[in-house]
Amino acid sequence: MLASGDPVTQPLTVTNYNPASAEMPSLVVTLQGGSTGPHSVAVELNGYPAGTVTWSDLNEGVGKFAIPNSTLITGQNNLTLTVTGGEEDVSVVDNVQLTYPHTYTADSDYLKFTIPGGDLATIGGFGNSFISVVDVTNPLAVTAVPGTVTTSASGYTISIVPQGAGTRTLLALSSDQVGMPVSVVANKPSSWYKAQAGYDMVVIANSAFISSVGPLVTWRQGQGHKVAVIDVQQLYDEFNWGEKTPYALKNFLSAANSAWTTKPQFVLLAGDATFDPKNYLEQGNDDFVPTYLVDTQLLETASDDWFSDFNLTGLPQMAIGRLPIRTAVDCTTLVNKIIAYDQSGSSSWTQSALLVADNNDSSDNFVGAIQALQALLPTSLNTTTILADTDSNAEADIISDINSGQGLVDYAGHGSEQIWSNSLFDNSAALGLTNGSMTPVVISMTCLNGYLDVWEDSLAKALIKAPGGGAVAVWASSALTNVGPQATMDQALIKLLYSGQSLTLGQAAAAAKAAVTDMDVRRTWILFGDPATKLQ
Repeated sequence: MLASGDPVTQPLTVTNYNPASAEMPSLVVTLQGGSTGPHSVAVELNGYPAGTVTWSDLNEGVGKFAIPNSTLITGQNNLTLTVTGGEEDVSVVDNVQLTYPHTYTADSDYLKFTIPGGDLATIGGFGNSFISVVDVTNPLAVTAVPGTVTTSASGYTISIVPQGAGTRTLLALSSDQVGMPVSVVANKPSSWYKAQAGYDMVVIANSAFISSVGPLVTWRQGQGHKVAVIDVQQLYDEFNWGEKTPYALKNFLSAANSAWTTKPQFVLLAGDATFDPKNYLEQGNDDFVPTYLVDTQLLETASDDWFSDFNLTGLPQMAIGRLPIRTAVDCTTLVNKIIAYDQSGSSSWTQSALLVADNNDSSDNFVGAIQALQALLPTSLNTTTILADTDSNAEADIISDINSGQGLVDYAGHGSEQIWSNSLFDNSAALGLTNGSMTPVVISMTCLNGYLDVWEDSLAKALIKAPGGGAVAVWASSALTNVGPQATMDQALIKLLYSGQSLTLGQAAAAAKAAVTDMDVRRTWILFGDPATKLQ
């Protein structure tokens, strides 16, 4: 940040400087206006007044300056930026680029340089004798440049004469700068893109979970589904030359939707995902099956339904669910939970429903949303309603009611990543549930309960992974959205689930999104669980 009376100094390290060169150093300073009105920033390098960058408003300001050869030194050089436009002048530094003549000496056993074709050059400063030089003037026709290696007082040198006309761009590097792959894995050729009989259900799994998800595959096949289990790496190989990307999954599903006779109706993603798929934050490689990150009005966040949203309307053409697992043990636990739920049949607890409403506020009528929902439920259900504004023991009552057995739990209210309202219900409570095999379907009409974090689990994940029971499936949002469309979509889902059409959770969730036009709501509700599960 640059402000009046507060000069900013940035060290710039110069290596192997050649002050005798006929070429002068140059400096480019790019700034960004942080306030309206004129901006003026003085630029000095090692005390030399290079000039001033002037511009206005919230625009970009660029200063380009020639620097005398005598100004630079090998080592640390200090760039000082001083605001001269007054107290209202505020800006920030975008980037600084210093260009200077460099000797033919490698920096850390590496040098990129230019030289006229046919000229002799000797590059020194290498730490070992295994030196390679390549001509990269044409990146599509890289060629090796032969050379002679000798020893010197400062290490090793190589002398070369590049061929070709005009100025050549060369790379010189020793073996210490040659990267080595972490591992090499043979590609297993596949042809999922081709016309074929097809499958109505595809399980896209990380290789670590393919064995553990097997019992669920067998169970679905026993119910009449034709199931394909696909290693996600196979999709990277076939649809994106081995490079990890969510586009490989979408391109596969699009191809299957077009070319297969039996087209996928259900897509199960077996593996967790995060908003940091390349592990820039160094929290671990926990992005086992990627999601797609969409830009909503307030944040960038996950959208699993994007994979089959071929028309970009926010409406998926396939029912998609995710098992947010990071270990084979977690996978086995969740698979057993899903199968046990299917085997429960019409047990008495499946005919109970718990509806929870947060306190109303000046703009949000959560109680009204829950009351409207209750009117849509079959009268045969044993329905319990908890209103936070009238139940002083709401938190304990929610836990007690879930532990006693519920087929459906529906919440409308404020929330965040790990909570309903002000700790009305949270991760700790979810992980401590003792409802055993009486696992409900949880519908969470609030914000961020389905956020795919890198540091900690969201409430949706905590519920589905709870060791003592929890939920068999959770439908929750990864974003911040408004109550109105949330309530409308919730009512549409309840109508579909209890319509007698025998829709699965995934099918009903996908269809319910058509009831709203809010794109953020459509794109960010994620089904944690198996989309082929049917409400018992």
